[in-house]
Amino acid sequence: MSPDQTFILPSELWVLILRFALPPRLSFHAEHLPFEDDHAPSNTSRDRLSFSLVSRYWNSIVASLGIDSITLTGGTDAEALLKYLLDDGKGVYTRRIVLPFGRTVKSTIKGATKILAACPRIETLIRPERQDDDFRWNFRAACPRFESLTRLEWWHYSDAHRSGGINLFYDVFDNAPNLEYLAIAGQWKPDILASKRIRKVHLPRLETLRLRRLSTSFTREIQKWSLPAMSHVISEFGLFETEERFRSQIRTLEFAADIRFYNEDRIGDVLPLCPNLEEVHYYVLFTCVPGVRVHVQGQGQGFGTVEMIGLHAMKNPSWTPVDLGGHLKKHLEFVTGPSFPSLRTLALYGDWDGLGAEIPLLESPILLRRIAIIRRP
Repeated sequence: MSPDQTFILPSELWVLILRFALPPRLSFHAEHLPFEDDHAPSNTSRDRLSFSLVSRYWNSIVASLGIDSITLTGGTDAEALLKYLLDDGKGVYTRRIVLPFGRTVKSTIKGATKILAACPRIETLIRPERQDDDFRWNFRAACPRFESLTRLEWWHYSDAHRSGGINLFYDVFDNAPNLEYLAIAGQWKPDILASKRIRKVHLPRLETLRLRRLSTSFTREIQKWSLPAMSHVISEFGLFETEERFRSQIRTLEFAADIRFYNEDRIGDVLPLCPNLEEVHYYVLFTCVPGVRVHVQGQGQGFGTVEMIGLHAMKNPSWTPVDLGGHLKKHLEFVTGPSFPSLRTLALYGDWDGLGAEIPLLESPILLRRIAIIRRP
């Protein structure tokens, strides 16, 4: 037996090996880690290219694995893509689809819904933000069943809402019984609020809710939803309009990288409203040091349920404090001070060494209270 023959394996095994070596990226799934970038580039395409260049044999196997992520752009040939997905059932390997609203207008809706139906194991569906357009939505759109869908990112448009189906989140909710992660944004027009299309929402498995840019009227509509399993909220603007029944559910609260959190003390406003918090995460260079209201409460029992705080060191492109070391010190004094008597873990995310300032870790209070410091990417 020649040495090369020792590496000969049945094609079925090579398929399993390469499929395992090319896992879908994290955001294909509902699980959300603190500070996860929803639009981080995936290494899957680069790895596929590397594997396909090893040999013609590997190239044929990689080609047979199908496409794990699809973005339906204006230039996408829907018929050719559909034919590919239906060939040997390759659509079963697709886990993520980005579907702009321009692909679900009257002239393109049939092709888009056929592509969705050809991918029965979609785990992530993204309806991204779009520019204003002159599309007419006076038609009835269909909506396929999404049994495997666990993550939905939705930018709401009232005009598209009129056509229903895949353009109406109520219909998508009804056809996606296993949703665990929802990122939602958009504005409601007054005539839509009075429309009979408004329905009750019950998402029994939803655990993570990301609140992006929302109009006040839309936020009030979300207050009416039933989200019994929700415990993780990611906020891009604060929680002023969030109903009390949601506040008591929140165990993990995360603030996005938005300069509004530096201009206004929204963390100081929100923390006292969430009595069962266990984790708090925010970007230190996008956030002002929480103010006196938090410290006043901290003089008593404080936020005794919080056991972990995560701070991210991502640089703010529009603002850098004159005294960077002093800014960091004030944040660390806040999180390790009396406001959080039960704090056990301080997680430092990102490139703290790259900030160009000495990190004041306040070793004395951290050591005395036995707070663990962990570094994460």
